[in-house]
Amino acid sequence: MTADMTMRDVFFEECEDLIAALTEGLTAMRDGSTDSETVNAVFRAVHSVKGAAGAFALDDLVGFAHTFETVLDHVRSQRLTLDDRILHVLQRSGDILADLIETAREELPTNSAQVDPVLADLQSFLGDAPAEAEDFTFEALTLAFDGPADAGSTYVVDFTPNAAFYTSGNDPVLIIAALQSLGTTRVTVDLSRLPTGLDDLH
Repeated sequence: MTADMTMRDVFFEECEDLIAALTEGLTAMRDGSTDSETVNAVFRAVHSVKGAAGAFALDDLVGFAHTFETVLDHVRSQRLTLDDRILHVLQRSGDILADLIETAREELPTNSAQVDPVLADLQSFLGDAPAEAEDFTFEALTLAFDGPADAGSTYVVDFTPNAAFYTSGNDPVLIIAALQSLGTTRVTVDLSRLPTGLDDLH
């Protein structure tokens, strides 16, 4: 298996967890839990799918997720007030997102007849404004791997993400998985700057 395929496998495995979190959050919202923590969790799940999908040029998945997250961004910033119709469309959008992930995994064509009506419903909530929760331009990278390094070669990689790395939906697991596909790895975590309480996160 190539390194690129290994990263794709990690992406789709990660998507399973993200869809589970998304479904849990949308169900909570449908049942009346529309607090900021729940809405933000749903937003982060969709944003994380979009961010990782862009690295693999999964354009249909990225495009739908982008509009989906923009509507959620409007909800969490109170530019949109949740009602039964919006909640219904968000539920349908969660199902479509899961279907698009599976379509991408199986490398099948997108079912536009299924996706487009839901996408149109999402866009109707945004009016004439462009779907721009954040400014994102995705460019797929073609990575050439020559295989694992010689057994005698040792490399030290210092990975120190800042707080914005996590709040923007990025996932260090994909980076670590890419490194692990190149050879034997040992991960050491520096706990010296780990917050001691919730107050330290603000």
